[in-house]
Amino acid sequence: EVSSIPEICGKGNAVFFDPENTNDMAQKIYALYENKDLQKRLVENGVQRVKQFTWTSTAEKTYNLYKSCLNN
Repeated sequence: EVSSIPEICGKGNAVFFDPENTNDMAQKIYALYENKDLQKRLVENGVQRVKQFTWTSTAEKTYNLYKSCLNN
């Protein structure tokens, strides 16, 4: 993998493609365009996935990271 997108999206929440392969990219985009059930599932999964990322959680993790760096 060449980006953080799979980590952010999570498995089953996006259609991934090889960013260096335009044919793969085009095929995946077209398949998604054609498949209304897949579109619906990805949107529903995305709505659930985004709930895992909150400002409070980010602030707590950042604070804990800084705190652990200061203690070393």
